[in-house]
Amino acid sequence: MDFDLLLRKVAENPTLDDCCALLEKANGYEEVRKLFDFASKVRDEKVGRTLKLDSFVYPVKRCVMEKYCIYCSNYVEKFRLEPLSLEEFRKAIDFIKECGMKRVTLEGGFSRDNSRVFDFVKISTKAKLETALDIFPISSEELVKFKLLGVSEIYSSIEIADPKLFSYFKPGESFEERIKLAKEVCKNELGLSSTLIVGLPNTGYREWVKGILMLKDFECLKHLAISAFNPVYGTPLENAQPISNVKVAKVVAAARILLPEADISACGSVGI
Repeated sequence: MDFDLLLRKVAENPTLDDCCALLEKANGYEEVRKLFDFASKVRDEKVGRTLKLDSFVYPVKRCVMEKYCIYCSNYVEKFRLEPLSLEEFRKAIDFIKECGMKRVTLEGGFSRDNSRVFDFVKISTKAKLETALDIFPISSEELVKFKLLGVSEIYSSIEIADPKLFSYFKPGESFEERIKLAKEVCKNELGLSSTLIVGLPNTGYREWVKGILMLKDFECLKHLAISAFNPVYGTPLENAQPISNVKVAKVVAAARILLPEADISACGSVGI
């Protein structure tokens, strides 16, 4: 199929096969330029040419798992960080305010103890910062409390949109629980944020696009972060090759076309 025709087809009636074919065909300079130009036009028409300055504070709680994610720095004991103290957190919030930022994401590892997170949220919302939470898990009761405290968005990061691959890369977590949290976020009329990881070994366009299409079904989706895999020393994936920047950009372009009104960001884990 002609590339221009395929591009229009994906924009009007996206399917997994067509989206994957589009990204596979976008190999040469002309095709990549057309993909980027089309995505830029969608952005300009739907949300405007606006860059949003964001910030995050990490960690607001420690990561405690029986089996750690095999790509994450927390897999290596010496890389695990202790949660910030209230004083350290206040300093971070003050610095963010001084920089003129309007939004902050509070990030933490896997732990069922969210008791201290409420104190952090009170500090960030009192500072009049739009506050998002990237922690897991969160109970239904805690969602209600966070909403009452002024939290605007909750992350339920799908990361790998295939249950079997999810279990392989994240053996200590449940794919179904991530989906359940996303549904609870929408039920409570909060904004949903999510992260998809691109570049993990044995994954490709099909797994990455599947995640975007899965999130497209959530009406409360506000923000999608495309996170580029980088290998971390000491993990089982330390010798894996990182994904190319061009591939990351192509997936970001696809996300913009498929999610025309959501905030789209590109990020990446730090190779240690």
